Amino acid sequence: MKTLTPKQQRFCIEYVAIGNGAEAYRRAYDAKNLQSGNARYKARDLLARVHVRATVERLREEEQQRLKKRYQVDNERVMQELIKVAFFDLGKLFDDQGTIKLPPELDQDTAAAIASIDIVARKDRDEMIRVIKIRMANKLAALDKIALMLGMYQQSNEQQSPKHQHPPGSVFQAVRDRLDNLHPDPEKSEDRAKRKPER
Repeated sequence: MKTLTPKQQRFCIEYVAIGNGAEAYRRAYDAKNLQSGNARYKARDLLARVHVRATVERLREEEQQRLKKRYQVDNERVMQELIKVAFFDLGKLFDDQGTIKLPPELDQDTAAAIASIDIVARKDRDEMIRVIKIRMANKLAALDKIALMLGMYQQSNEQQSPKHQHPPGSVFQAVRDRLDNLHPDPEKSEDRAKRKPER
């Protein structure tokens, strides 16, 4: 593979770091006054070169592995956090008397599903009252990401092959089973009914 020039190498490093081709080009080629249109054109030209693109992909993979190792993030952990949002139980926000719980009173799974909490004190007649506004994380977005991670939008033969199936007992398979129970496939249900022995 063709060797990169020092500036091309710098461009690859900057592009992976900031994700902006035009700005990466300006930094690598010391062209801070270059107009955005020209900078984008130059960046696209560089990224179209096989050896530059290959270097970017290699550096990006190395950076991803470094971050995963540093923060101990993998697919399993991401899935676990998405599950907390997707299957959040609203009732866990309240105590037995129906009073909303304060943040220290929430369990970890419930707290993980909350996007923000605003606590505002205001005067109501002669009494100060506390208003708590809770915004939950996007449940549908979490379900969508789970479906993508499980390949539920991909109906190709490759996706259904054994090598892409998750092992029994894994969090991925558990979520797939849970979603299948919530939204059963009519074709599979009909097929099971046909195969059911007559009495």
